[in-house]
Amino acid sequence: MRREDEAMKGLLAILKAVYNNAEFELINSGTHEVPDYDGEYEVHLTKGNEEITLNKKQYEALYNFVSTNIPVYINLINTIDD
Repeated sequence: MRREDEAMKGLLAILKAVYNNAEFELINSGTHEVPDYDGEYEVHLTKGNEEITLNKKQYEALYNFVSTNIPVYINLINTIDD
């Protein structure tokens, strides 16, 4: 699981390079007095006036898309002659 956590952080670093701002925010289901983190989070992206919020499900889908397609892309560019 630790390796996947590092990769998820790496994806956030890529988003920070693409967008002006990318922030990870933990969401809790408790109150301010008794926070109760339930594993939910959001990723907030900003580029110019555009603001995008990805929920946990959307961010994990993006991670799965990227991690699935990187090997395909690496194989493709590896077969191209320079």
